[in-house]
Amino acid sequence: MATTDAVCVARIVYFAVKTITVCVFLYFPCEMRQNVIEKFNYLYFCSFILILIGSAYLFCTSGNNPGFLGEARMKSLKHALSTTNITPVNERELESFPQGGVQENLLRAKPDKHYCEECQMWQPYRTKHCPYCKKCVHKFDHHCYWIGSCVGELNHRRFWLFLLVQTLFNFWSLNIGRSGIYMAQEPRIEESDGKVETSGKSTVIFLFLSFVAFVFFIFTGVLWLYHTFLIMTNQTTWEHNKRASINYLNFYPAGFLPFDYGIKENIRLVFLHGDHALDWDLPTFKEALEKEQRFNLLQNKYYSCCC
Repeated sequence: MATTDAVCVARIVYFAVKTITVCVFLYFPCEMRQNVIEKFNYLYFCSFILILIGSAYLFCTSGNNPGFLGEARMKSLKHALSTTNITPVNERELESFPQGGVQENLLRAKPDKHYCEECQMWQPYRTKHCPYCKKCVHKFDHHCYWIGSCVGELNHRRFWLFLLVQTLFNFWSLNIGRSGIYMAQEPRIEESDGKVETSGKSTVIFLFLSFVAFVFFIFTGVLWLYHTFLIMTNQTTWEHNKRASINYLNFYPAGFLPFDYGIKENIRLVFLHGDHALDWDLPTFKEALEKEQRFNLLQNKYYSCCC
């Protein structure tokens, strides 16, 4: 499926789910509808507004620059980065030297930077060329069909908030379905003939809504938890899943997170970057070996909670 087609399908599904939820909420009787419309419960009313907030975040994230390398930035890097090319070295190469005879220049080495053939430049660390956007992206995370763009350094915080709002909205939709099923099963007397019956049609509709809401709640909830983990460890989806094939990461010992500055600082770097991409630097191999790696409860040399 072409990229534009995938984006269109994703957005149609997104707005279809929202539209169905609103229509069911407004047309069919349920406990939550009574709380909002009849009793005007402020808590439920505020929950209803999450629909609008979620849609707004979708467009904000889609239109926001994920961190594309600008033309001026690319031209300045073509020369500067090409002059700092260092032959990469890994831990196995160091272990092949006799005890006490490891060459100091190897220990002082840093990982090699990757050359982008499409953009004709040496990429900064954490940068990847997106084949769909056809541009290099700072701190590339992944290309998202739901927002029709990449998730990168400058819009990762918006994407995280978008996932949070969608998770809350899907939980809200699930509760609509639950309350609707409960009310549909209650017997009611028809005024025309006095017969007692339940609404089977409403039950089917609320069951369908509950199923759809549950599926999307699990989907967005798991994604939100995963990206929370990535933010707290200062990683990206690309780095976490492709570490073995990324030269500036497989250069270091297993379990070593070169960009992990502690949970508090990691969160600050994502949410308070001032819409400016950072020039990420890496420690030398010697610094990585000597550094007392801060123990991270979420990912360390013993385990990773999201492997």
